[in-house]
Amino acid sequence: MQVIGVRMNTWNAQLHLILSIYQRMYRKLPRKLQEQTLFSMSFEAILTNSADEFQSINKDIFMHLESKESDFYNLLISAFLKYYPEIHYSQMLNVLTYVFKGISIEEIVLICNCEKQHFLIIYEFFKVFLMEKQQIYCIFSLVFKNVLSGYFPHNKTLFQSFIMVIEHSLNSIRKLEELIYQYSKGKRYFKLKEVLINIESFLLYCTPYHKFELCHLWQTLEQNGYDLVMEYNKAVDNFQAFYKPTNEGLFYIILQISRFLREYSIFENDHTPPYKHPQLRGQSIDFDEIGLYNELKELKMIAKKKKKIMNEEYFASQITNIDTLNMDIKANRDYFINYYMSQFDQGLVQEYINTKQENVLDKIIRNTRNQQFYYYKRWVWVQFPWLSLTQKNNYSKLMEQYSINNMPLQDELQLNQKAIKLAQIAKQTQQMKEHNTSKLPSINSSIRLRRYSPLEISRITNIPKTRADSEHTKSTERSVKKCTLPSIQKMQYQKKLDQIVYQNQVLKNRLKEYKTIRQNLYPDELSAETQKALETTKKQSEELKKQQENLQVIQQEMKRINIIWKLCQQNQDCNDRAQQLVQHSKNLDRLIQEQVIWVKDCNEKLGEIKLKQKIELKKQQVEKKQQQQQQQQQSQRRFTFIQNMPTSAGILSNIDTSYIQDTNKKQLQISSSLINETSDTRIKFVRLKTGKVEDPLDSHTQELVSQLLDLGIENLNKNKSKVIEFCDMITKNDELQLEIQNREQRLMQLRNSKQELMIFVKILQTQKKPKTTTSSDQYYSSYQQDDVIRQNDYKIQNLKQLQQHLAVIKFYNNNLHQLFQSIQKTDHNISQITQLLQKMI
Repeated sequence: MQVIGVRMNTWNAQLHLILSIYQRMYRKLPRKLQEQTLFSMSFEAILTNSADEFQSINKDIFMHLESKESDFYNLLISAFLKYYPEIHYSQMLNVLTYVFKGISIEEIVLICNCEKQHFLIIYEFFKVFLMEKQQIYCIFSLVFKNVLSGYFPHNKTLFQSFIMVIEHSLNSIRKLEELIYQYSKGKRYFKLKEVLINIESFLLYCTPYHKFELCHLWQTLEQNGYDLVMEYNKAVDNFQAFYKPTNEGLFYIILQISRFLREYSIFENDHTPPYKHPQLRGQSIDFDEIGLYNELKELKMIAKKKKKIMNEEYFASQITNIDTLNMDIKANRDYFINYYMSQFDQGLVQEYINTKQENVLDKIIRNTRNQQFYYYKRWVWVQFPWLSLTQKNNYSKLMEQYSINNMPLQDELQLNQKAIKLAQIAKQTQQMKEHNTSKLPSINSSIRLRRYSPLEISRITNIPKTRADSEHTKSTERSVKKCTLPSIQKMQYQKKLDQIVYQNQVLKNRLKEYKTIRQNLYPDELSAETQKALETTKKQSEELKKQQENLQVIQQEMKRINIIWKLCQQNQDCNDRAQQLVQHSKNLDRLIQEQVIWVKDCNEKLGEIKLKQKIELKKQQVEKKQQQQQQQQQSQRRFTFIQNMPTSAGILSNIDTSYIQDTNKKQLQISSSLINETSDTRIKFVRLKTGKVEDPLDSHTQELVSQLLDLGIENLNKNKSKVIEFCDMITKNDELQLEIQNREQRLMQLRNSKQELMIFVKILQTQKKPKTTTSSDQYYSSYQQDDVIRQNDYKIQNLKQLQQHLAVIKFYNNNLHQLFQSIQKTDHNISQITQLLQKMI
């Protein structure tokens, strides 16, 4: 511990020395630099860095300290580049001077062809001047940025690669702000217009935070000859043609643009031209069903007159004779100037001619016309079909709901997010379709190979590519471009190619317009050309018909091939099923043989059990007869004894006393024995079908015993009724015998069922067995398969019947022995009860 304390003290002392040295050096600097916080922070962060890499740089800076802040920054940059002379570091510092809103490490690595570690070294050294948020970096010190831009000369290739990388990055507000800043700074208005026209970028940028800037940008583009409505109309048409969004998605995109154009009417100046389209004719119900009545009424685009008036005055011609004049003729030009000069205030006109001040010209224009909603009216006129097709959404109500005065900020942001999501969904679905089509092979090439013979190779090679092949090649190229990150040269080439394609499309559209104008102006000159065009169209139509016929033939062949393929599959499945059924029938035969053997064994056991039962029944009958005979003899003896008794009183008293005492003792003994026996014995009756045992009858026997005890020898005449009831109970013995007879009948039925089973087994044995030596590859027809299925079903039914009969036989085998034992027990108890009665009598 003492050693650690000494080391800590020495380390603190060294720190104090270092800090004191830096404080002395900082005091030597002028006060202007000392009072600036950023300079003091940079001085502290850079010169107090403990890394070994920066120690040599810091020594050079201490040696050459200057009085100005810019000199200090120049010294820092030169010292850094002295010890890191690679081109990567100078290129990265140069790129940071171009950045306006921020750049990521991946983008810097692509531009400079370096690694992440190189940029991290710059970030550690110049950390005070850089701002970082979510791994996006930019310089926030304007002085340091100006010093860097002055230190490095402007590099065109590096700047172009920087713009190309940002253009091909993912869509975000940072990307849009960066591109808008760079294009507006370089006065590249065509590129600026392309950024603002893109539907996805417009929806991202058209937010409450950026609308004002967007309006100013369109003002500058309008001054440079770009029409707002025409450009957005082209953008919507291209988006719909390429991505094919839903009606709802397209409606919300047009709604956002129309909202922006309505708000842009605030920035309309006096130099905007007048709206010259004719007013719409129709009933209010028709416009209300479409959902445009309120909006058109507010814009005053609906005609006020009734529908009955159908003359020319209903639509006043918006184009006057002056508008149709040819300005190449000097007389027409003079007439045009004098006509519009006569409409102005002549005093202001003379003042403007004398002074030629712009303020006077503005007053003249202000007094003559004050037009509003020019661009918005034109937009509604152009987009009328799209707005009227959407039946779910009412355009007028939505425009009232989403107006500037009524709409809160959160609702506007939600509406903007909804439109962005719908546009992204359309874009993603189209990309998925292109990706899926790129995976599929070209169908047309395979069709051609089927159409022509293999000998006609020259004919196949000379066939021109169709539209499907070209689309397939385009989709494959797009998928390859998406998978691999393009280099700078490829990106430049792709950008130029896109520009050329776009210009080509524009020229084609213009050519079509010129052709239509030429046809209207000079119809006779184009008659020969039209005839040629008609002949070419006829030839093309004939070729198309031939190709369609060939396609139909090929489609029919394809259908036949598909049907044959399905039949082959079904045939193969049926063969497999037939083989499985044959194996199943073999298993069933084996199970039937086992069941037959088991039935035979059960029949033998049944015979043995029946013989035993017969022997036991005979023994029981013999014993019963002997007992009955003995009881009859005893009863006769007692009756003869009572009849032969004398009638004298003395004799009766002697008999009574001796006989009654003996009988009472016997009665007590018998009752005690009966009570003990009834508590131990239980009579069980077994049901034939259910196999359940009924409740014990101990309570019944106890009642019988209690009735016997109630009967007395002295009161025999009084208790005759009870004796009769007790004797009636004895008759239940006869009922039990009847039940025995019924069960013997059931045994006879079982014998009959057994005979039927034996006959059925013989029938099964006589049936022909299926062939077991069937080959695995044998083919079975549909009739043979049906026969096999029927035989298997018949065998399964027989098996089920046999199993049912076996279950019945098992039940009787298990329960007959218990039944006869219960019958024997009841007979024994009843015989005891009868003996007691005879003794009592």
